[in-house]
Order: sequence, then structure tokens, then C-alpha cells
Amino acid sequence: MVFRLMIWCLCFFAAQVWGQFTYAQKQGKICDEQVNKRDSISQEILYTNPKRALMLARENLKAVENQQNNDRCKGRVLLTLGLAEQYTNDLVKSVEYLKQANIIFKREEMYVELVESHNLIGGSFYKIGQFDQTIKSTKEALKVARSNDLKGKIPVLYNNLAGAYRELNQFETALEYVNLSIKDLTRQKDFLRLLYAYSTKGEILLSQKKYDSALYFIQKAYDTGEEHNLHVDYSRAFCLYGIAVNHFQLGDIGKAISFGNRAYKTADKEHLIFIQKDIALLMSRIHHRLNNIDSAFFYQSKVFEIEGKIQAKEKTSQLNNIIFREQEEKMQQQIVKTKKQQNLSIIGAIIGFVLLCLLILFIMLNKKIRSLYQQVKVQKETIEVYNYQLATQRDELDSLNQLKDRMFTAVMHDFKTPISTLENMLNLLIKKHMSPDEAVPVSKQLLQVVKQSKTSINNIITWIKSHFEGFTVRRDTIDCDALFSEIKTYHASQANKKSIMIEVDNGVRLNFISDREILFVVLNNLMSNAIKFSNRNGKVSLKSSIKDKIVTFEVSDTGVGISQDIQKKLFGTSNYSTAGTSLEKGTGLGLLICKELIEKIGGDISVESELGEGTTFRVSIPFRNS
Repeated sequence: MVFRLMIWCLCFFAAQVWGQFTYAQKQGKICDEQVNKRDSISQEILYTNPKRALMLARENLKAVENQQNNDRCKGRVLLTLGLAEQYTNDLVKSVEYLKQANIIFKREEMYVELVESHNLIGGSFYKIGQFDQTIKSTKEALKVARSNDLKGKIPVLYNNLAGAYRELNQFETALEYVNLSIKDLTRQKDFLRLLYAYSTKGEILLSQKKYDSALYFIQKAYDTGEEHNLHVDYSRAFCLYGIAVNHFQLGDIGKAISFGNRAYKTADKEHLIFIQKDIALLMSRIHHRLNNIDSAFFYQSKVFEIEGKIQAKEKTSQLNNIIFREQEEKMQQQIVKTKKQQNLSIIGAIIGFVLLCLLILFIMLNKKIRSLYQQVKVQKETIEVYNYQLATQRDELDSLNQLKDRMFTAVMHDFKTPISTLENMLNLLIKKHMSPDEAVPVSKQLLQVVKQSKTSINNIITWIKSHFEGFTVRRDTIDCDALFSEIKTYHASQANKKSIMIEVDNGVRLNFISDREILFVVLNNLMSNAIKFSNRNGKVSLKSSIKDKIVTFEVSDTGVGISQDIQKKLFGTSNYSTAGTSLEKGTGLGLLICKELIEKIGGDISVESELGEGTTFRVSIPFRNS
């Protein structure tokens, strides 16, 4: 969208300057009357009939090349010809003619025209995606405008620079230039160019995903055009489309559909197929999100149809250019033959007419064949899209089924044992009628079981949320001392049952940014496993260190260890579980959950172990300053 918007602005501003050139030509009588007339007509029909404008500009160049000492006129003719070639997409010739004009304008000190030729060269480079060259040419124009006090040209150049920097994703620089443009145009009360500057700023903010601000400026562009009656159909379509895009990104689907429909109707009415394609894509996305499959398919089919038209138009344009050049050569040859032999002129005219009829017939047949081919191509692409969507949905269903099975397994494991424990303890309290002194330790055990169950719920919720769209990693300030203290307290009861000593060593004294909830779940799980697979009177340690901006956590135990074969299965997709030293049971999902969660925050997890020697798990995450 921005690509076409910039070209639109460049061409429009060029046309505005052309009016000034025509006036100067008439006043200064630099060119003769016939050249002036052709040049004026060429400028007037440039947008509506670019091929005819190009033909007139070429005739003018032939006329002035035969004139002596008339470089100023030749420079202006070259400028018109360069713009006409740009409109018909022969960008190589456009740049060639504009550079020839540049040489003349510098020599003749024609600074207004020099600014415009630099600007148009930048426009040609913009069309082929060479944005660095666009910036270079536009800055040359800006330099000339500043040196010669051409204040009216400067805001337009600022706006064009903003568009080029936006294409290079240098958004801050783009905003600086567009703000300068808006400031100058507001002071000059040039509402027409201000409309385009507001649009450019809206596009830049949209690229930065600042949708509220983008909507404000694109709406302002639209309102400026309406208030001062400046809109043409393509500007109205662009603004309505930009407003629809921002409402869609902001989640206001109703307004997105309303403005999108208005934009589509405007573009369709005026046959603005390039912007119409973008609008159709947007409307397809909106209806797809609303599950309006018929509407989404309708607009997607419109996209394919418009793409076919664009391709056909480009091919027809190329063919017409070839035909035009061939006809031009034939006309020159015919003129020579006419001067030599009058009798052959009639025969040549008849042959030319027959060839032209055959050529027209060929073009018509070729157009019909291309139309049929495009219809078949659209149908084929539609079938391929449906097949791809079905395959994608099947894969998503398989993934969801696997997640469901793992989730049920985790829930049954993490809640079956705690609930059974709570039931037994409550029965003990009720049936045996304990005294208050006897009930205190039992109540503490109940409280510990409830806390552990609550933590298990949070862990499972965290893991499940990480598998759905919309999950975002939190940015918490991590204090390792507080985190380790919480983990140690949580596992104190489990460790005491097996007389296991928990050792904590924090080597990270600086706070850093990460997702505390994920870190707690992962380290908590590793500590639970370490105690589970440690023998009575063993030792479990939790350590942290930092090196090369990587924070490493180590959870070690002096337990039974893990064989090399089993280590290869620990982080696999299949559930692998063994009983602990006190026959504690597990689901086999703990380490898989740890791996998935730690990767969400850009980290990784590894293991080192020897049978009978114990095990060390290492978790590494990036260090980010708080």
C-alpha cells in the first residue's frame, strides 16, 4: 500500500509543478508555439492517456533536437519525456532522460526544474525498490531547493524522504521528515499536500504498529480532503482503506468492515485495481476471523481475479509498447518510400492496414485465451488453498489431541494424591476426635498439602496457557535470593520426610528481567525430582551463576543417578516415568513441561548424571538488565 501511495504522491506533486513549467514556457517563450502546445497536451493527458502523452513527448524531443542553441527548451522537453516514461513503467529510459535534463538544468541554472528532475529520478528508483537511490536523489533535490530559497518545494521533498525511509524500516528518521513536512505545509496552509503528508505519517505509524496514532493521522488526511473538497477517487480510497486497516488492528471489526466496504466500492467504481486488491485481502482476513467463510471466500476470489487483471494489464502494456515502437519504425520507413515512389505508398498503406487488422485480431484472440487461462488458474489456486487449509487444520487437531492427553495425565497425577491425602487427614480429624494439641500438626500438614495443590494448579495452568495463542512471556524483576527462599520453603516438608538436606547457593546478586512464574515452575519441578530420586540422609542443592550474560541454575542431588539410555528419553515427546526412592509416582511429563516452558523465555535445559553418583540439571536463560 505504501509503495503505491508514494508513487501516487510523487506523480501528483510532479503534475502540480508541471503547471508552473507550462506557465514559464509561455512567458519566457523558450520553446516555439508547436512544441509548447504538444508539451501542454502531454502534461494534461499524462494520467488519463499515458501512451498518447508519451508519443507527444517523443515528437517534441525530435523537434527540439533539430533546433540550435535551444538547450533550455530541450531540458523541459526531456523532463516531460522522463515523466511520461515513468508513467508507462519504462523506468530505465525515464532515468536516462531525466539525467540528460539534469545536465542542462545545472548548466543553465534552471533550479526549479533541477529540483523536479532530481525528485522524479528518486520516484523512478522508488518504483523498482532502490530506496537508497531514492533518498540520494531526493536529498540532492532538497539541497538545491534550500540553496536557492525554493521554500514551496521543500515540504514535498520531506514527505518523499519520509516514505523512502519508511520502506527501509528507519521509522524514527521517517517521522522526523514527515513532521517537518506537516509543520511547513500547515504554516503555508497548503491543504492539498498536507493531506498526503498526514497519510504518509499514518502509514509510518501503522508500520510501527501504533494503530491508535496511525488511525488519527489517516483519519485527519481523510477529513482534510473532505473539508476542503480536495479528494480525488484514489485519495479517498487510500484513506478509507488505511482507516479500515487500523480499526481491524485495534479490534473494532464493525468499523473495519464499514470503512473497508466504502474503500472497496470506491476503488471498484474507478477501476483502481492495485488498491482494490489490498482492500479485498483485508476484507477476506476480517471475514475469516469472524468465520464468515462465504464472505471470506468471495473476497479471496476477488484477489485472484484482480491479480489476473494486473498481470494481463502489465503484459498488454508491454505488448503495446512493442507494437508502438514497431509502428513508429514502419511509419518512418513509409515516409521515406512515399518521397521516392508515390505509387508504392498506396500499396504500403493497404499492407499496413491489413497487418494492423491481423494484429488487432491476434490481440483480441490472445486476450480471450489469457482470460480463460486466468480462470483455470484461479480455480486451481482456490483448490490448492482449500487443500492447504485442510492439512493445516488436521495438524492443529492432532497437536490439540496430544496436548489434551498430556494435560489430563498431568491433572490426574497432580491432584489425585493430594486429594487422597486431604481425605485421609480429614477423616482422621473427624473420627478420632483429636484434642487441639493433637490437631495442630495435622492441620499444618493439611495446610502444606493445600499449598502444594495450589502451586500444582498454577503450574499446570501456566503450562496449558503456553500452548495457546495470546500467551505472552512476562517481564518480571527476578531476585534470586527471594526465589530460592520460596522454593526451599516449599520443599522443606518433602525433604524432611526423607531427612534430606537442602543447600542453596546464589551466585547472581544482580536483579534481572525474566518470567518469574515460568522460572518457579521449572526449578520447583527439578527440585521435586531431585528429592524424589535421593536416598534418605542425602543432599540436594540449588545454585545460580552468571557468565557472558547467561544466567545458569543448577539443581543437583546425591541420588541414584540416570543411565545414558534413559537420559536420551528424558526430554522426548513420549511420557517416561520411574518411581522415586520411596516409591513416589510421576507422570513422566515434568521434564517435558520444563523444556517447553524454558524455551518460551529463550533458555535451554540439560542434564549430567552417573548411575549411583547423583544427577545435575542445568537451566540457562539470557541475562537482561532490570
